[in-house]
Amino acid sequence: MSVQGLISNCERGGIALIRASTAEVVYAPEHLQIPDALFGALRRAEQHLRLKQWNCFKLSFEDLWMAMPPNLNAALDEITFLKQQLNWIEGRDLLSGLLTRSAWHAQPMAIDDSPQLVAFLRIHNLTRIAERQGTRSADIILQTMGGRLLNETPTATAARVSNDAFHWRMKTPADLTQWLIDVHQRLSQPAHLEFGQAALQCVIGVAVAPEHGCNIETLSRHAELAAQSAEDRGFDYLIFDQGIAEAYRRRTIIARSTQDAFSKGQLAVHYQPQIDLAQTGAASAEALIRWTHPELGAVSPNEFLPTFERQGLLGRLTEFVLESAIRDWKALGHEHFRMSINLPPDLVEETFCQAIIDRCKQNQFPLGCLTLEITEQRLTQLEGALMVIKRLQQAGVRIAIDDFGVGESSLSRIGQIQFDELKIDRSLVTWVDIASNQPTVIRSIVSMARALHMEVIAEGVETEQQLEMLRDAGCDRIQGFYHAKPMPLEQLKAFMAPQ
Repeated sequence: MSVQGLISNCERGGIALIRASTAEVVYAPEHLQIPDALFGALRRAEQHLRLKQWNCFKLSFEDLWMAMPPNLNAALDEITFLKQQLNWIEGRDLLSGLLTRSAWHAQPMAIDDSPQLVAFLRIHNLTRIAERQGTRSADIILQTMGGRLLNETPTATAARVSNDAFHWRMKTPADLTQWLIDVHQRLSQPAHLEFGQAALQCVIGVAVAPEHGCNIETLSRHAELAAQSAEDRGFDYLIFDQGIAEAYRRRTIIARSTQDAFSKGQLAVHYQPQIDLAQTGAASAEALIRWTHPELGAVSPNEFLPTFERQGLLGRLTEFVLESAIRDWKALGHEHFRMSINLPPDLVEETFCQAIIDRCKQNQFPLGCLTLEITEQRLTQLEGALMVIKRLQQAGVRIAIDDFGVGESSLSRIGQIQFDELKIDRSLVTWVDIASNQPTVIRSIVSMARALHMEVIAEGVETEQQLEMLRDAGCDRIQGFYHAKPMPLEQLKAFMAPQ
C-alpha cells in the first residue's frame, strides 16, 4: 500500500500519520492538535506507545507511526480495518512480496508424518552488483528471487530475512541431494535487469525436521549455518550436520575469546628452523603464532586467524609475534641468525611498516636479520604498496613471497616487487613423492627465482626423497617436519646447540 493510500484511510478515521525520526506530521485532520511530548516519545518507542490517551502503532513502512487521538469517534470496524492493514504491512517485505524476518519466525511449524525442510539462500554477490550497477538493479534481483521462491513449490512458505538472504520451507523431497542440485541451478539463473543481465552467485543451506530441529527458529539457524559453511568451503549447497554445528560452536568460542588470548597470556610464538642445505644447519627460523585455549586446547592458526582478521586484530597479533621474535633472538645469542614473520597484506602500509622498523631499532635488533613474508595469493591487494616494500628493503629488511605456486599472481608482479626470497608452497613439495614431473616444476621455479636474484626456501619437507630432490634442484633452504616441527624457544636453543 502507498503512503497516499494510508492517508486516504486515515482521513476516514480521523487518524494522524507521523514520521517520528523527523518529527514530521505526514497527515492529520485540521482540527487535531498533536502534543509536543508525543514526538519525543515516538522517537524512543519501538512498536507501540500509549501517551496522554493517544494510542500509536508503528508501521514497517516509510518510518511511519499511526496515531489515534483520544477523541477518536471512528467506528469499531474502521479501527479493525486499519489494524488489519498494519498487520499485513508489518508481516510483508514490500520489495520481494515475501514474509518479513519477524513474520517468518512467528509462524508455527507442525511436524507431521511428512518430513519438512527449511532452506536458506544467500545471494553473495548482491552487494557487488549494487555497487557496480546501482541499487535499482539490486531491487530487481530481489523482486526476481521473490518470484522464483513463490513459484518453486505451491506448498512453500518463503521470507526475505536480510538484505541478500531468504528462507523457505517445504516438504522434504525423496532425493534431497538431487533436489538441491536442481533448485540451486534454477534459483541461480541470471536475473534480467533493465539493461542486460546479472549473473547470480547463490549458496543454499538446508536443515531437515525433525533430525535437525522441531521448530522454525532452530531449523532456520541450522540452515543458515549450513549455507555459511558451504560458502566458506566454496560449495554451492550443504545439508546441516553435527560437524557444522561443532565448527560453529568453536567459532563462537574463539570470537568471544580473542581479547583474553592477549590479556591472559594464552598466545605463544614457536619457531620452525630453516635448514641451510649448503651448511646443513639452521640459519634462520619462521616465527609462528600458537594459541592454547583454556576450553578448546591447541587451536590451529587456520582456525583462529580469520576471526582475528574480522575483528581487526591482525596488526596487534603481528606486533606480538615481532616483539617475541626480537626478545627470543637476543636469548639465542646467534648474531647472524634470521627471524621470519608473516606480514598480512592489509598491513603493508607506511605507518605500520615504519613502526616495525622503529621497534627493531629501539630494541637493537639488526634489520638485516628480519624477513617479512607476504602471501602470494593476496598479491593483488598490494597495489600502491610497492614504495612501502622498497623502503623496508632499503632499511635492510628482507621481503619473502610466501606460499608460492598456489596463488593467482603473475610473473610480472613478482619481478616488479623484486622479492629477496621465494618460499615454495608445501603442496608442490608434497607432490614430489607422487608426480613424476614434479621435479621439473620445482627446478623451473628455482631457475626463475635465480634469474630474479631470490633465495629459494621449500616448505613442508617431510621425506628424504623430497629433501634430495630439492637439494638437486638447487634450493637454498628447506623447512618442514623432516628436520623439525615448530618449537618453543628452549627447544630451539637445544636444536641449535653444537652436537
